Amino acid sequence: MVLKLADKDKVTALIEEYKQLKSEIMDWSKIRNQFITITLTASAALFSYGFSTNNAYIFLAPLLIQIPCLFICLAERSSILTISGYIQHVIERQIPTLNWETLITEDYIKMKKNPIQKLTFGISGFVLYPILLSFLLSAIYWPWRVESNGNLEWNVREIVIFVVLLLIVLIIVVYFIREYRRESQLREEIKKKWSSKIGEDTKVTTEEKESTN
Repeated sequence: MVLKLADKDKVTALIEEYKQLKSEIMDWSKIRNQFITITLTASAALFSYGFSTNNAYIFLAPLLIQIPCLFICLAERSSILTISGYIQHVIERQIPTLNWETLITEDYIKMKKNPIQKLTFGISGFVLYPILLSFLLSAIYWPWRVESNGNLEWNVREIVIFVVLLLIVLIIVVYFIREYRRESQLREEIKKKWSSKIGEDTKVTTEEKESTN
């Protein structure tokens, strides 16, 4: 339903809501960028210290920052998709001159088909890849014990710790990739949610007008 200029109060209210929601998107983006900056800075500092000490556990320390940051990125992405979906399917449908979210979403969907974009996972890749790097470096510097004949000495305690950490990292990485890959599905769910809402609102408005007449 496209609003006419006669619906001045409704148009004004929607424009004000549009401004508030755009501000909320900007706030979420700032929060994400701040956490990514802190995470990368801390990771670089700990990696440098790890190289100087040859201590595998130092390379694992960044995970305490990287993993929470990864989940913050997922939360930010989910929130922005929900807000953006509301703007597209509720506000911009009623005021076609406000079409930024619709246009930027169309461009983003086209851009996602780029193989490089798929590999980088968007800006969240700045957190995902350092997690993999942390574990790779810890594996390289892990205190593996080698016998005099060149065979690896199987220290049960160290092997168990390494395997547990490996499983935790793999589960988190797989979960992130799965959530990232289902973006198209999430967009469709959000579209149906807000489209059905505006349909219900339109029906209620029509019934109210009919009852008044």
